[in-house]
Amino acid sequence: RSALLSGNVAYARATWSRVQSQLDAYAEQLAGAYVEACEATKVRDEETRKDLALREACLSTRASALRQTVSVLRRADAEVVERAVELVVALPGIDACTDLEALRRAAAPSVAEPEQAQLRGLREQVAEARVWKKAGKIDEGRAIIDEVLPHAEALGDGLLLAEARLVAGTLRADLGDLEGGTERLEQALDGALEHGADALAVEALSTLIYLVGVDRAEPVAALMLGTVAQGLVDRIEPEGIAKAQVLTAIGQAWFARGDLGRAQTRFERALELLQAQVGDDHIELAEPLSSLAVVLRRRGQLDRAHLQYLRALDIRIHWQGELHPQTANQRINLAAVLIERGEPEQAEQQLRMALEVLISAPVRDDKTIAHARNTLGALLMDQRDYAASQQQFRLAAEDWERVHGPLHPNVAAARLNLGFALRRDGKLAEAVEQYERSVKILRSNELTLDRRKQLVKLLEELATRLDALERTAEADTYRAEAALLTSTR
Repeated sequence: RSALLSGNVAYARATWSRVQSQLDAYAEQLAGAYVEACEATKVRDEETRKDLALREACLSTRASALRQTVSVLRRADAEVVERAVELVVALPGIDACTDLEALRRAAAPSVAEPEQAQLRGLREQVAEARVWKKAGKIDEGRAIIDEVLPHAEALGDGLLLAEARLVAGTLRADLGDLEGGTERLEQALDGALEHGADALAVEALSTLIYLVGVDRAEPVAALMLGTVAQGLVDRIEPEGIAKAQVLTAIGQAWFARGDLGRAQTRFERALELLQAQVGDDHIELAEPLSSLAVVLRRRGQLDRAHLQYLRALDIRIHWQGELHPQTANQRINLAAVLIERGEPEQAEQQLRMALEVLISAPVRDDKTIAHARNTLGALLMDQRDYAASQQQFRLAAEDWERVHGPLHPNVAAARLNLGFALRRDGKLAEAVEQYERSVKILRSNELTLDRRKQLVKLLEELATRLDALERTAEADTYRAEAALLTSTR
C-alpha cells in the first residue's frame, strides 16, 4: 500500500482500492483451492495422493505468482502504479489446477532428477519476467529472460524453452524490435506445437497475430496465423477467455485489412465469451468494447458505437479511476464518435480532459498522445482554427514516428491530415509536400483493400492540387497511378 501511494500519481488511491480487493479475493480463492484439494483426497477419497501432489504443485505456482506480483507492487514506481490493476487481474487462473488430465500430461518428467530443481528455478524466473512485463517494466523483464534463455537451451526442456522464447518475443516487441520479437515468438510457437502444449501455442499465436497484423501492418499473414489459432483454441478452450483473445486479435487483423464486417463479427463474439466468463463490467471487456466501437463507427453505426464507448469508459473509471491514462484514452475514443454525431462541444470537452491527464501523467505514452492530437487537430480544423490544427497534426506525426517508425500507415494518416489543414489555410505547396510524403508511406506498406482506396483517393487529390500549381506532368503521373490501381482492384 505505501509503495503505491508514496509517488506523486493522481490516481494512486483509486488504484490501491481495486488492487487490494483483487489480491484479497485471489488469496482467498487460492486458500480455498488448497483445502478443496486436500479434502478430495483425504476426506472424500475421490482422488489419489499422486493427484493431490499434482494439484498442490499447480497451486504452488499460483502462490508463487501471487508472491512475485506483491513483490513488484512493493517496489512500485509511477509506471507500475499505472499497470497495477492489469497486473493483478493477470494473475494465472486457479481453476486450471483442478484439471487432473492436463496436470498429468504436464508432469511427465523431461529432465533427469538432479536437474529438476534447476528446472523449477528457471520456471519461476520465467514467471517473474512475465510479471515485470505486465507491470510495464520491460527492461527488468528482458534482463531476467536473457539470463534464463541460455540455461533453458542447455537444460533441454522443450516446454521451458518455448515459454521463455514467448516471453522474450513479447518483450522484444515491446521495445520496438518487431523483427526480433516475431522471430522469438515463431520459435516459441514451433516449440509449443512440437511438445503438444496447445495453450502455450495459442498464447504465442494471439500475440503474433496482433504483432504481424497491426504493428507490422501485414494483415494477410496475420490471418493465416489466425486460422491455425482458431483450430488450436477450439480444441482446448472453445468457449473461454483464450478463445476471446484469439478472436480479438483476428478481429484486429481483419480491421487492418479493411474488412469491417468480419472484424465486427469477431469482436462481438469475443465480447460474448468474455462476458460469460467474467461478467458485464470487468476490466477485460474494455479493450474489445473499444475495438467494436471503432468498427461500428467506421461502418456508420454511430449510436451503437457511442454506447460501446460509453460502456468502456464507465468500466475504465470504475476499475482505474478518472485520472488514469487508460481512462483518458477512452475519452479520446468517445470524442471521435461525438464529432461524427455532430456534438463538437462535448467532443472537445472529452479531448481537453484526456489531454490534461496525459500531459500530467508521469509515464509518457506517445501512441495515446498521438491519437489525442490527431483527433483534436481534426476538430480544430473543422472549426477553421487552421494554425492550431496544423500544430496538432505535426506533433501527432512525430509521436507516431517514435512509436512505429517513419513508414507506418498511422504516420501517413497524420501527414495527410496535416496536408488537408495546410490546403484549407491556403498553403497549397506545403500541403502537396505532405500529400507526397503520405503517398510514399502508403506505397511502402501492404495495400489492403482499405489502404488501396485511400491511396487512390489521395493520388487523385494530389493530382488536382498539382494542376493548380501548374505542375501538370507530375499531376498526370499520379493520376495514371490512381487509374492503374483502380483497374487492378
